[in-house]
Amino acid sequence: MLRLDRRRAHAHRRRRLQDPLHAAQADLDLERHQHRQGARAAGGRPHDAGRAGGLARRSEDKSRIYAYEQARRAELDPAQEAEFRKHRKAWKFFEAQPPGYRHLAAWHVVSAKRPETRQARLARLIEASASGLRL
Repeated sequence: MLRLDRRRAHAHRRRRLQDPLHAAQADLDLERHQHRQGARAAGGRPHDAGRAGGLARRSEDKSRIYAYEQARRAELDPAQEAEFRKHRKAWKFFEAQPPGYRHLAAWHVVSAKRPETRQARLARLIEASASGLRL
């Protein structure tokens, strides 16, 4: 099949995606989806254990472990921040970065479980910031 033929064959798909979805069509789609979900539940799929199992097995200590899930902003410990401030060029670069990057970088350092790892990550962050690079 030639390249032009392939483009023509897929043109109708692009047009379909670009067409606005009318409210009536959206209602029909929602109705079909709900009907399918009801049929699955009536047929025994998914089972109650499968439906509720994911939430029941979830433990709070394994939830919200990623930087973007944190309710509070990640901040370096006072000792870590003092060490970072000693390197003026690195600190100036770090402070010039957007708050989102500072949060992620600080979380990368603070989230380590072992103190050796935290220290190594802080050293890598200082080195990268002194060079004008992000992690």
